[in-house]
Amino acid sequence: MQTGHVFRRAALAAACLLFLTACGNSRPDQDLRIVDARPVERLSAALLWQDFEAQRDAAERTYNGNAVIITGDATRAGTDDEGRPYVYFAQSAEAGILAFILTERTAEVIAAVQDDTRISLKCFCDGFDGRHVVLESCIPEA
Repeated sequence: MQTGHVFRRAALAAACLLFLTACGNSRPDQDLRIVDARPVERLSAALLWQDFEAQRDAAERTYNGNAVIITGDATRAGTDDEGRPYVYFAQSAEAGILAFILTERTAEVIAAVQDDTRISLKCFCDGFDGRHVVLESCIPEA
C-alpha cells in the first residue's frame, strides 16, 4: 500500500511539472530557430498592428508563437532598461510594435536602420502586452 501511495505522488508531481512546462513560455528570448523558421505571414507593421487592434483573439491565434516578417518605417532603435536591443514601429503616440533583436544580429540591424528607416525583420510574435505587439529574436529579412 505504501509503494502505491509513493507512486501516485510521483506521478502527480510529474504531471504537474509537465503541465507547467507546457503552459509556460517554452521559447527563449534569444531563439536561434528564427533563422530557419518559416513565417506564417509577410505583412507591414501597420497591418500587423491593425490585426491585433481589430481582432485580437484571431490575431493571437494566427501570430503568437509563430514567425512573421514585418516591414515598416522604424521610428527608433536602441536598448531597453534591461539592455535588450530593439527596433520600434510607432503606431500611435503611445503604442506600437516593439521588436527585440537577436543579440548576435544587433549591429547589423542597427546599421540597417541608420541607413534607411524602412526595414524588414523576421521575428517570433510574442503577443500583445496591453500597449505593444511584442516581437522576439528579430533578424533582418532580405
